[in-house]
Amino acid sequence: MKRTKISKQKVFLPIFFAVSVFVCVTCFVTVYMHESLLPARNSSSFSFFNIKEVKGNDKVHKANVVLCVSTMGRYFNSMLAKATNVPKDKLFAARTGHYNILSPPSLKISQQYPMRVYIEDSYDDFKGRPIVRSRNIIKNAEYIDIFERYKWLKGYVEDPNNSVRQFYNKLKKYDKGSKDTSETDLGLLRKILAISDTLNAVADGTIVIWLDMDTYFVKELSNEVIHYLRGADVTYIPSFTYPDKCKYAFPYESNETMKYACGICADTGILAYVANGKTRKVLQYQVDWVLRNAITFQEGCFRNGTNREECNAGLYKKRSICRHTDSLNDVAIFGYSMLENLNYLKQQFFSTGCLKHEDGDWVDLAKFYKVGKTMLCSSEHEDVRTSQFNILEYIMHFRGTSTGLAKRRELWNSHEPTPKKSFVASLKAQGGKGQKLQTIS
Repeated sequence: MKRTKISKQKVFLPIFFAVSVFVCVTCFVTVYMHESLLPARNSSSFSFFNIKEVKGNDKVHKANVVLCVSTMGRYFNSMLAKATNVPKDKLFAARTGHYNILSPPSLKISQQYPMRVYIEDSYDDFKGRPIVRSRNIIKNAEYIDIFERYKWLKGYVEDPNNSVRQFYNKLKKYDKGSKDTSETDLGLLRKILAISDTLNAVADGTIVIWLDMDTYFVKELSNEVIHYLRGADVTYIPSFTYPDKCKYAFPYESNETMKYACGICADTGILAYVANGKTRKVLQYQVDWVLRNAITFQEGCFRNGTNREECNAGLYKKRSICRHTDSLNDVAIFGYSMLENLNYLKQQFFSTGCLKHEDGDWVDLAKFYKVGKTMLCSSEHEDVRTSQFNILEYIMHFRGTSTGLAKRRELWNSHEPTPKKSFVASLKAQGGKGQKLQTIS
């Protein structure tokens, strides 16, 4: 039989082709699986904010600063309606949420910056609640569904035995008079996740400013503000147990006793982070605290009594939202994470106090900022790590809003709450005297 001679080239080419296809497919599958298993560095839409510019809606926006807010459908729609129907009484308007992030004068300024708006449409729809309407009201916004971004979140929130509910069930055993605020705190977990996701979505060096919905832009951020924010990893409005002693001792270097005696509490309605490895790590620390570490720490404190300094950090009054052993409110979590990372994160403060008529018209609005224990003055900047400017000149936070989302989450889950009767009665009887307004010198 005559053998057919097959050339090496004819044998080699099909084999080479088959091996090449196999390698390519293998590489593709490997990369695909690797990418799908890793937590996404960017948002659900895979956008990435570059420090120099952001492209969106055929426009190019400066992205030295990225704003971040979080809301649910019913609350967003309510704030939008309030923003377009402002009562003549400015104090009543301020304390009932009519001055907010969606107010036209505020939007005119804020939409100069890219804004990431975290919403809950998929979960709201699942619960039969209204979803966000009029998305185009914010011209430079990217809307991100937090429940789509974190697929595990729905199951976690619905779980009757999740870590937040366990925390309060255990707390009841040690303090029968304690209040279960798990619904509120599960809402505030969304806030922490939104900040964490934004820090992971932007380039290193980007300034990420978290804003509650009841904040209001007064004027564009100046170069002085931007320069100051770049000088630290995180900037916030602090509150101390002993203001006069603690503010001068901060950051309590080599003084553990002072550190835990003072503690850190804060107005978390305005927070500024510089995106970097350290801030991303600390936000993950906050998430992990809610999901697992708080329960372990709480049990250790209660079993051993409350004599350990770490358990009593700040010596805040019992059942305070600033006590990390009593609360999973974002205020307690933020404060404790800042305290535990004093040597890791560079921290500094915003000034909010000592208003003067000569400062300008903005003080007439800033006086509505609810007076707290620690009202740092810009004149103190040489002695305290605080800003030489007053942040209220640029962004107002109408904290203590009588229909706010943070403290009344369980009400917003079912209906739109009306202003508290105690607030309405106090305002009618005492006017501004009972509303903790700032004085203007």
